[in-house]
Amino acid sequence: QSGRVFLGLTAFAYAFGGHGVYPEERREMKSPSSWPRVLRLTYAAVLPLYFVCGLLGYAAYGDFANANINVNFPDNLANQASIVVQMVQEVYFLLSTNLVIMLALELRLGLDPAACCSPRWNGCPWVGRLPLPPWVGRLVLRSTLLGSQVLVAQLLLSGEGDTIFALQSLIGAVGMTAFTYFLPYIFLLAMAADLGPPLS
Repeated sequence: QSGRVFLGLTAFAYAFGGHGVYPEERREMKSPSSWPRVLRLTYAAVLPLYFVCGLLGYAAYGDFANANINVNFPDNLANQASIVVQMVQEVYFLLSTNLVIMLALELRLGLDPAACCSPRWNGCPWVGRLPLPPWVGRLVLRSTLLGSQVLVAQLLLSGEGDTIFALQSLIGAVGMTAFTYFLPYIFLLAMAADLGPPLS
């Protein structure tokens, strides 16, 4: 049971993973000095909601609840519609987050993201000259990136047990915990080192 406790703690870290965007939100505020008040009000609303939803969920389902909420409901039209809406939403998230990565890779490889047929793309410098239309290079690159992500997802989902909960816990343990608890300090130290010593 100790393993489930650690999985639960990482799920909590996942639930409070908004800290990674807090500096940007504070920067965009009209009066950043009111940030502590905003944070207090936010947690005053969020913590009771988490607590009540957690209690009601456990009272209703106990240990039988799955992290994938759709598995807990009957297989009816409403549940299937919910799955379709979530799928469309996730496709958008996948494409929008990958767009930045793909554009950076294309530019690094000398592949003009705005060109269709000309100028010809000569391929990767370490592969040799492959005079291809830019759209072919983009298609191959983007398909390879997407295919690798699908492969990794399939490998992660092929395990036993509640794999969605395990994935949430993995993300919470690795990503959200880092962005919430120690990476902001590392970034601050790195930025301070770049700025040099304070002027006296």
